[in-house]
Amino acid sequence: MELGNIAPEFTAAGRADAPEVLAAKRRFYRFGWGLFVHYGLFSVQGEGEWQIHDERLDTAQWRARLAPQFRPRPGCIDEWIALAKDAGMRYVCLTTRHHEGFWLGDGFIREYADKARAAGLGVGMYYSVGDWSDPDYRGGPASAEAWERFVAKTHAQLRHLMSDFGRIDYLFYDGAPAPDVWGARAINAELRRLQPGLLVTRCQDDDLKSCEQNSDGGAGLWESCYTLNSSWAYHRHDACWKTPQEIAAKLVSIRARGGTMLLNVGPMADGTVQPEAAGILRELGRWVRANAPAFYDVEPVDPFQGACYEWMTRSADDPRTVYFEFGRSWNATRRLVGIGNRVVRVFMVEGNRDLPFTQDPATGFVEISGYEPRGKGDMPRYVGVTFEGAPKPVFDPCWACCEPRASGLREKVEDAFPGAATDDWHGFRRIRFRFEGRDAWIVEPAQGPALGRPWTWTMQWADAFVERTGVLDLLARGWRHVHIDTFDRRMDEEGLRASRAFQRFLVERLGFASRARLVGMSWGGFFSVRYAARFPECVARIFLDAPLLTFDGFAQLGAAATPTAAAATIGPWSAEAPAAGGKWSADPRMPLNMAEALAAARIPVLLLYGGQDATVPPALNCEPFVARLRSAGGEIEVVRRDLFGHHPHGLDPGATAPISDFLSARP
Repeated sequence: MELGNIAPEFTAAGRADAPEVLAAKRRFYRFGWGLFVHYGLFSVQGEGEWQIHDERLDTAQWRARLAPQFRPRPGCIDEWIALAKDAGMRYVCLTTRHHEGFWLGDGFIREYADKARAAGLGVGMYYSVGDWSDPDYRGGPASAEAWERFVAKTHAQLRHLMSDFGRIDYLFYDGAPAPDVWGARAINAELRRLQPGLLVTRCQDDDLKSCEQNSDGGAGLWESCYTLNSSWAYHRHDACWKTPQEIAAKLVSIRARGGTMLLNVGPMADGTVQPEAAGILRELGRWVRANAPAFYDVEPVDPFQGACYEWMTRSADDPRTVYFEFGRSWNATRRLVGIGNRVVRVFMVEGNRDLPFTQDPATGFVEISGYEPRGKGDMPRYVGVTFEGAPKPVFDPCWACCEPRASGLREKVEDAFPGAATDDWHGFRRIRFRFEGRDAWIVEPAQGPALGRPWTWTMQWADAFVERTGVLDLLARGWRHVHIDTFDRRMDEEGLRASRAFQRFLVERLGFASRARLVGMSWGGFFSVRYAARFPECVARIFLDAPLLTFDGFAQLGAAATPTAAAATIGPWSAEAPAAGGKWSADPRMPLNMAEALAAARIPVLLLYGGQDATVPPALNCEPFVARLRSAGGEIEVVRRDLFGHHPHGLDPGATAPISDFLSARP
């Protein structure tokens, strides 16, 4: 199942991900949680995986003593896979080589990968770059010849791992030196070619952040790795087991903040998982399956900006439904506050059982009854609340300021551009500032930003037909909306440069998603197509409405009788001559001639236009553009309104879902 219209993005700032990588990231987020398996020679000793280091043991002697005793029991991998499935996990990750340098063996690794894949689980491979058993590694880079041997051997083994075991989803590095020291970026580029969509972590060339024994993931795609007791590998003296309730509470928190969990087991010498660990995982599996709608295909969001002080996720299928985990509720009744629209249903997620409720029409407060008091040792419980429309917050009047909890966005803008100001924009807060001497602004959603911080960008006429373009729908879902005034440049080379600098600021300084969704009406269509063709890695989708695509198809320019009038119409382009035979329609700089570039970049387009448009005649603009884009294999959806002229742009207010759904769909 896809993430519906929420379409979170997980791309790191300054990075452009290929479509298969973006798809892999969304799939990884939907995994929810997975099983980490630490297994190797250290499992025979039963004293953890760092004994060689902690006791300064001789690696060769240690390996010689334990290797003959390493005899995985036939069927142990089947038991691991079955345990992961019982726990409701969707991916697994196995230590193919840990720091002591012991390789589990091709046959064992292949059996693991094949069986995990056959069970429908994502396949992860842990690999320690550091190798305590290798003198070339232990000597470090000071000996160039020895270090080159170590790097070459490591690269060869990684190629083998990514070439000979089928489809691999996830490469989890550990013990990695600084990337430049061992050629990390070069080998990772090669591995990503061998495994398109491969996700890599923990080598500073990462597709996601992996947190060890914490959940401080922050923005972007992240996971938390936790042990079930205090040890990663089997430790026969470690009985400090976490309870199912503890793990479930961590899962609730992690999913509500946009992460996944990789929960570890350390099988014993023969591959058997300790019965304590297996029991905890199976109990967690029962809880996860019972609460699956609130756990897997959800968006982490706080639509009430902390007014209710609970963990929340929101349904990917229906953004009207929010799942609450009442972590501090010990009563049979519960009041929800800070709600600005009508509630239509309240229910226990486990069992899909309706709960009685009343809502005060004056305050919006909701009184929920029939909620079983939570006792000590009970597992967390989700309550689903379905609203009439997207949930709207009412902020707490007890505080000095009744505005939303500070997102930090305005402060970041002010740090970069002192003098930034705020005003109201169609019911949302707008931050206005000057960027490189140009008017620019950002509109914040009333709720917290949607997962991945997605955003729309109206490139021209940003204050026109706003209620008809779908951007207000997306603001209500947690998206941001921006504009910078570059009209004086008409998206010439300087306009392109200024626009790219603006996007770089949004992505690198403010943490916006790396790719924009463009809204291009009339001249804005000219801007949007030129920008997307020049910087395809920066654009996810384009909504065009009656776009100007060539100056030969611009009635206003045809009516310009003087150079002065032409300059007023097309700005700096009036000093240019068409590049081909005096016809703008043949000039490669015209958006009309960039259809093939959009198709090659696989940027989807939604096009609306009026059949009676005399300002930007369809026969000279939209229609040849559509034909060329389709001929080149591009993706375009066309809505022709035969009786419309150039205006109005967009769709009727209240009926803009086709636009917002298109813009928010996955790239």
